[in-house]
Amino acid sequence: ILGINATQTFFQENCLLTATLKFRLKRPQKHFIGTKQSKKGRRLRENAPIFVDKTPDIDNLTKFVLDSLNNLVYDDDRQIISLHTIKSYDNEGECMGSTEVTLKTYHNFDELHNTGESGISVIERNEKTVQNMFEMEG
Repeated sequence: ILGINATQTFFQENCLLTATLKFRLKRPQKHFIGTKQSKKGRRLRENAPIFVDKTPDIDNLTKFVLDSLNNLVYDDDRQIISLHTIKSYDNEGECMGSTEVTLKTYHNFDELHNTGESGISVIERNEKTVQNMFEMEG
C-alpha cells in the first residue's frame, strides 16, 4: 500500500518514469457458455476474443489514468518518457475487468529493457492501493 500524503507525491518532479498500463475490460455475456455460473465459475467460449477492438479507445483510457495520477503518484504525467499500453478482455476470475499501472524510475536507456529496475506497481488486482479509483465498469 502506498504511503502517500497530500503534500508529497511518491515520484518527485525531477524523477523520469517509464509506464506500463494494462486495461482488462469486462467480458460481455456472449463470450461465455451458458448464462448460469457454476461452482467452478463461467467457462469462456473457445472463440472468445482476447483483445478488444471496440470502444473505449486505448488513448482515451491511457489519458484518463495518467491524468488521474497527477499530484497523487507523480507531480505531472510529463515525467513519463516511455509508455507501453495494452487493451484486452479480462480472463481472470469473474472477468469483471481491471486496470494495472506499473511505474518504474528511468536512469538510462539500457534500463528500459531490463526487468530488474526499481519501481512500484501502483495498481494490481486484489491489492488495496489506488485501483479502486480506476475500476472499469465496462
